[in-house]
Amino acid sequence: MELDESCIGDIGKGRRRGRGVAGKIAVFGILKRGGKLYTRIIGDAKTEKTSMPLITRKIEPVNTI
Repeated sequence: MELDESCIGDIGKGRRRGRGVAGKIAVFGILKRGGKLYTRIIGDAKTEKTSMPLITRKIEPVNTI
């Protein structure tokens, strides 16, 4: 399983790249083994408050014993 977040949007001419650019949208994604993909637009990619609830809802606990 892989988890990642990214900011998507136009950088425009002469603008810098990354999170700090106005007009970008933060997107969070979970790719499960077997090819299932779950994505969600999130309001704030800087805190765990937006990503942790998504992770706990979509990931099943695994018995490690």
